Amino acid sequence: MHPLRLVILLSISVLSLSGCFGSSSGSSSGGSTSEEEIVSIEGIWSGSATEEGETYDVAGIFYEGQFFGFSDESGVVWDGAYSINNNAFQIPQLFAFDVSLEVLLNVSSVSGTIDGTSLSATFSSDAGTTGSIQASYDQSLYERETGLSDISSVWEYTSGQGVYSSVAIDDNGELSGADTGGCLFLGHVSVPDTTRNVFVIDLEVTSCNEFDGDYDGLAYLDSDEGGTTLLRFAAQNDFATFWAVFE
Repeated sequence: MHPLRLVILLSISVLSLSGCFGSSSGSSSGGSTSEEEIVSIEGIWSGSATEEGETYDVAGIFYEGQFFGFSDESGVVWDGAYSINNNAFQIPQLFAFDVSLEVLLNVSSVSGTIDGTSLSATFSSDAGTTGSIQASYDQSLYERETGLSDISSVWEYTSGQGVYSSVAIDDNGELSGADTGGCLFLGHVSVPDTTRNVFVIDLEVTSCNEFDGDYDGLAYLDSDEGGTTLLRFAAQNDFATFWAVFE
């Protein structure tokens, strides 16, 4: 992962996320092994969303029941738990956070389908907004060889509220870091599949007041338009979510 300026996505006024990450990804069970039944949503997807007449970029990763996404244009990060049945998927509670303000914006219900390398979905939020998503599977970004050597470095991030985080990851995947708000981070990064661009994060947060605790998350490597390597990261528990785009 990267030098952690983990952004606290949830304020004290938004405490309950219980159930958001409880379910694991559902692959079809029993019966025949038809093509529909082995559809997989796992991977990195990118495209656009239209919400109340406004269109913006969306991208994110589905992996083992967990979704983490972002929009660089609108400055939003999402996370939630998904299930999939044949080619249909659902995210019952998709939490949207404002990157600059570091507050919860809304919670949406998402339903969609996969057709080959294309994804279509609709959503409605508790703020009364509705919209649709069109995305494509990003094979070149997701299906690439990765290892701990690719993220063994010191990563840094400054949040929208000016909190600076630095996190070091060594060759064994051990993670340590801190931010200028006083939070301390320890954890471990693992590579579940060396042929895929996905890293699994186990994180312990201390000296961070009500956000102390254990978090599970995902990260993947990306790059900006200038070619700078980025580590997109999110970790959560039933109480809160941390996210960052490290350099």
